[in-house]
Amino acid sequence: MNMLIGPVKATVEKVCGDDEGAEKTMEEFTQTNPLVVPFHLAWDVFNDDEDDLDETVKVFTDNLENMANSTPIIGHAIALGHAAAGNEEKAKEVYLQATRTTAVAAAGLVGSLAGPGGSIALAAEVGTGWDMCEALAGGRIHGIPKAIEAFRDNIHLRPGEVFDIVMTPVGDGTTGLLAKQLCDKIMEARAKNQARHQVQEASEANDVKLEPLKKKLDEQGVDHPRKLAEDMSKKADILKKTVDDNEPALRENQTGRNVNDYHKSGHVSCTMVDESGNEGTGYSSRITAATGEERFKGPVSKLEQDQPNVESVLSRRPLGNCAEPMAYENCPNPPSITYAMQIKDGIVKAIARCKNCAQYALGDVVTDLIDGEMIPCDVAELPPSGSYIGAGVSGTVLVTLQPRKKKPRSN
Repeated sequence: MNMLIGPVKATVEKVCGDDEGAEKTMEEFTQTNPLVVPFHLAWDVFNDDEDDLDETVKVFTDNLENMANSTPIIGHAIALGHAAAGNEEKAKEVYLQATRTTAVAAAGLVGSLAGPGGSIALAAEVGTGWDMCEALAGGRIHGIPKAIEAFRDNIHLRPGEVFDIVMTPVGDGTTGLLAKQLCDKIMEARAKNQARHQVQEASEANDVKLEPLKKKLDEQGVDHPRKLAEDMSKKADILKKTVDDNEPALRENQTGRNVNDYHKSGHVSCTMVDESGNEGTGYSSRITAATGEERFKGPVSKLEQDQPNVESVLSRRPLGNCAEPMAYENCPNPPSITYAMQIKDGIVKAIARCKNCAQYALGDVVTDLIDGEMIPCDVAELPPSGSYIGAGVSGTVLVTLQPRKKKPRSN
């Protein structure tokens, strides 16, 4: 524990008048903290102090060994290694060390059912219970049992020892909370990996569906047919979502139609792309009536203003009701490519222009030639990459920051 909060402990000892204890604590901190120990070693080399250099290396490696011994699974594997080598006493010590951390971490997971406070409380309680059982079995005495022993036998404890007693359950509670956070990270990363795998599968399936569309666009001599097919797929997804999101309003606007046919009534979107790649998208009048989106900047569409010789040839459909005039309004320059699509029964397909819109010059209207071709909706973007194995490794380091067993120092 001194590796992390040595300066805090040393401050407590200093305030309580234990200068010697504070000095030893800070020395141990500089010998175990990974960020500080390189400076300690450099100082020893600079002063040619081989004895202190050897001691610092030994303390630091012992601390790393102790952390490994306290790590669940890793510590158990180390214990098996000691047992195989015939060192049964050491194997038992390491096994109990790793199992204690495992029990405290498991308590943190169970206690999390009652929230973060439950993780901390139950982990601290299990750690204290473990220490009590170990003391009663004749093992090491530390933490709360040490305080009980001191009170029973009227033993004077130094400020640093009192600090360690208090921090033992605090450390256990922190371990329980970190275990819960680690578990959450693992589950979240695992869920992301699964979602990513599902999206990749869906994306592969979507590529297969896009091939016929790409092939037909390629046959038309369209530049970059793959990109155009993918753009059409994205617009198909937007059209479907727009219809789904505005279902109540679309139902209300079903004048003279069955209210359940809002998907079957042929909602249309149109996209126009100019030579610079700028684009504008528009929707048929019933969609914009449902969304409240403004179709034109004035009472008459820009398309009708720019091409005034066109007249409606459909008695029940004014020129401005289609998606094309709105797309033209939103496109910065005259279009070089135009495509329109219609959703029907939840399926999006390419659609040729109506007789009204067919009179307008709208560049290369690719969907006039692939009328009825299904356009697959675009799949969601891949979720952020995440490896639950990586999360486990990084989290385990945090979970194993446990108080290490102190060894007597020789003066």
